[in-house]
Amino acid sequence: MSKEIASSPEEFFFSNEVIVDHDGVMADTRTLAIEEINETLGTNYTVCDINGWHWVSEIAQEHGMSEGEAKELEDKVWYDPDFLIQAKPLEGAYEFMKWFHDKGLKLSVVTSRNPELRNSTLSWYKENIPFVDKTRIFIRTNYEFTGDVFKVFALNRIAIPAIHFEDSVEQARIILDYTNVKVALLSNSRVLNHRDGLIPLPADNSLATPTMKGVRQRVIQSIYS
Repeated sequence: MSKEIASSPEEFFFSNEVIVDHDGVMADTRTLAIEEINETLGTNYTVCDINGWHWVSEIAQEHGMSEGEAKELEDKVWYDPDFLIQAKPLEGAYEFMKWFHDKGLKLSVVTSRNPELRNSTLSWYKENIPFVDKTRIFIRTNYEFTGDVFKVFALNRIAIPAIHFEDSVEQARIILDYTNVKVALLSNSRVLNHRDGLIPLPADNSLATPTMKGVRQRVIQSIYS
């Protein structure tokens, strides 16, 4: 990406297409999940405690659930379409998307969600961010690719140069390894901060989780700093 200074945010993002992940970037899935976990287990975990997909099953078993019961809880909070559609937009997500829509700038959603969540994901946007072009929402329709491979494939096909907003450190690593897309990472982790192409977007408070509030300005500042 050129360091030549854009004359406006519109010019910058016209030249650098924006792509966003869904869970943890557009939808506040983790808050929904942690509330269900705490209600079920009688615990007081926070979103910051979640450190992987299988964390749910592990802590559920630590609190007395059988392996099968723990797996059911994990499947519900990560894969149940009727549950996940209840997630609220992440703070700042609606305003972020509205700015691009109002400016007439192209924006895509690329998610590694399972194919079974396709219809509920489209319904979520219709309900929560209705101006998003559903033809620009990319979700697997089958299991021919894993979620990671699908995301890399989709990103490589959409546009270069581009900036992808992501919350998963592991998926950010894969994107940086196999694409030329820059990654704006909503995470407090610093393990990838040495990587070219990474734009760190941690929360102001290490005990809080990052949001989409103000990230458009932060990306431009990071690029030109």
